[in-house]
Amino acid sequence: MNRTWLAVSILSVVLTMGIPADGQEASEPFDRNRERGTIELQTGAGWGRASGLVPRSGKQFDFGFGVLHYLGRKRFLRRVSLGWSLDWLPVDTTTYFDPSLGSEARLRKELFMLNESVGFDPVQTPHVNLTLRFGGSLIANSTTLSLKEAYAGDLFSDFQDVCNLQAFTNRCPTHHTFLGTEGASLRIYPHRKGRFYFGLAYTHYALGRNQLMATVGAAF
Repeated sequence: MNRTWLAVSILSVVLTMGIPADGQEASEPFDRNRERGTIELQTGAGWGRASGLVPRSGKQFDFGFGVLHYLGRKRFLRRVSLGWSLDWLPVDTTTYFDPSLGSEARLRKELFMLNESVGFDPVQTPHVNLTLRFGGSLIANSTTLSLKEAYAGDLFSDFQDVCNLQAFTNRCPTHHTFLGTEGASLRIYPHRKGRFYFGLAYTHYALGRNQLMATVGAAF
């Protein structure tokens, strides 16, 4: 939960910085022909067959934010972009009694996915942008061990993370994987000269994983 609020806070700050401070400038219509890129909040679900990346099949909640930057503002280059996104996926949480420790324990498995891509817009209109993307994803598959305490420091849980203690480091592994990706993003601008939009983003990962995210963001 703390990571979710951190991501929301970062996005809020960046969006605020992207909006002109001058009231007169902010009141003027946004010129989409001079759009340099977008920044957005993403939430949705991932699914696919079980693999070494995600040990169980079915759907898992995804949350993240992304940035897209166009390489130019004229002709061909205003349709070519570089994209980055950071996603968080809570895979599984298991609570059990560990007899060797004599305590209740909680294992949390989660993925952090840093995605990079090159995109091309076959459709660019005042109301709709469609981006086709190809790239890769650096994925950290993390396991966290927490033990139950009578007086834990976490306000929202009575379990305390013990991965920072040397005795438990072998129980908190983090594995890194790189997978190829491909996908498409659809952005819909309700106002012809507005900077704010909503849309959908689909990504297919190697190993048979898929991701569909609802997006909301702003052009800059």
